[in-house]
Amino acid sequence: MKLTILKIFDAEAGHLKIDSRLIKDITRYVASFVNKNDDTLQFLGSPLVGVYPFRYAKTDENEWFDDVLEMDDLTLQSNIREHFGDSDNNLSATWKISSNVTNLSFVWLAHRIRNSNLKDREKTEGEMACMKMLQYKLISSLDSHFFRYPANSEVASAVYASLSKKYLLKKYGSWAKVIEARSEDLLGDDSIHKRAIDKMDDDEDIVYLINDTQGRHKDIYKRVTTLFYEFRESDSRIQSISATIELSGEMGVRDKQNNYGKYRAAAHDIASTPSSLLREKALGVIASIVHTAPPQAVKESLEWLASNYGAPRTGYIKEFVELNITHACEYIRKNELPLSDLATILVRLRGIHLASRQSDKTVLEIRELGTKITDQSVQSKNQAVHASVRAAIILYLVLRTLAKDNL
Repeated sequence: MKLTILKIFDAEAGHLKIDSRLIKDITRYVASFVNKNDDTLQFLGSPLVGVYPFRYAKTDENEWFDDVLEMDDLTLQSNIREHFGDSDNNLSATWKISSNVTNLSFVWLAHRIRNSNLKDREKTEGEMACMKMLQYKLISSLDSHFFRYPANSEVASAVYASLSKKYLLKKYGSWAKVIEARSEDLLGDDSIHKRAIDKMDDDEDIVYLINDTQGRHKDIYKRVTTLFYEFRESDSRIQSISATIELSGEMGVRDKQNNYGKYRAAAHDIASTPSSLLREKALGVIASIVHTAPPQAVKESLEWLASNYGAPRTGYIKEFVELNITHACEYIRKNELPLSDLATILVRLRGIHLASRQSDKTVLEIRELGTKITDQSVQSKNQAVHASVRAAIILYLVLRTLAKDNL
């Protein structure tokens, strides 16, 4: 009789009872992993990649085999490696992800739970826990590969904001919700991997389940990593360009007391005509900092803004300028940012105005007013383009107001 992955695991697990107690052990194990440190909790609760190290450690693996399965993982891995290296199989011992005994154990246990005499509720709970752990481990490997060291949170936030909704991470808004949704998909009646979990009688089906699951998460990591380096490079260009703009001083209590009057007055004066608003150097800085915004669309929006400034039907433009500059000045003052550090000011404000989750009423009001401007001035129907252009003109006005005649 042909040897299979299922038979190898069953041979080592003759003692294991698939009962209510096991389900409790599994759910306790999952909860313990999720709550093991702040980084793990922060990672799962956020949509960011690379900021919070997410690691499935050797101690986690030992606890799984020693305390939950009570199985000898070394013997199992040796048998699995030999099986994958057998020339009679359409498998390969070089397939590190799909031949990993821990990854395989999560699939095997989900199969055993599904074919047990447990109540349906307990089956669902146990299977979901196994599929979550499979993904935790796979994502851990990706995280340690692509981000050996924690990434800059501001750059990571800007990267996330630029993702399209074709990525589950953008659709669901956190890693925990992505993993929950993918676990439900893996276990659903319409799942392409249903037979693998139901029967577990075809090794290639099992390999496909693991590789497909890892591949979907890898797509996100590859896209995010590409964008991360693009954003980081653009931030370096901003640092270089802003270093040529001579500014000094800081926002102080006196500025707050007069509600940042001189900056508001300067902003309105600059925004009142296209000739006073548009500067090629400033457009270049903004093109670097919001590189998802088409430069021509940004320029056309600013031209429209200045051309319609003060018109009876577009009174919201003045309100937009006023609110935007007041918010920026207050943020700079509260965070004690020196005016000479334009790069940091712009990068931080970019994170605020591109963030998908935003509860600050002032920022939401600025966005609403900015959307009225882009609705009139941007030809594209793509909402992502509108959001990028809106952020670009917000930052442009801040840059022009602070730099004044230095651009």
